Amino acid sequence: MLYTWLLRAFWHMSQRKRATKREVAREYGVSLRTVDTWIAKKKIPFMKLSPRLVRFDLDAVERALGRYTVKEISAAIRPLHRHRINPNDKSDSGT
Repeated sequence: MLYTWLLRAFWHMSQRKRATKREVAREYGVSLRTVDTWIAKKKIPFMKLSPRLVRFDLDAVERALGRYTVKEISAAIRPLHRHRINPNDKSDSGT
């Protein structure tokens, strides 16, 4: 009964929302393997209609991936090694 309700609810989504794995990968510029990883780690919502038939609501996927967005780090952070190390420089060797 629940399965039938889910199928009906899913069927009434717009065509854009009922995306395949390939469409999700293309939409986000990632590989199919990455989408499989997201599914395995439960990072994105999906509906498994059969062992080989998986569909996605693109709006729900976008909301889910929004939680994992990394904000840009300021360019003002200094690099760890500011000076090049010269292997021939013996001034710091203590000799």
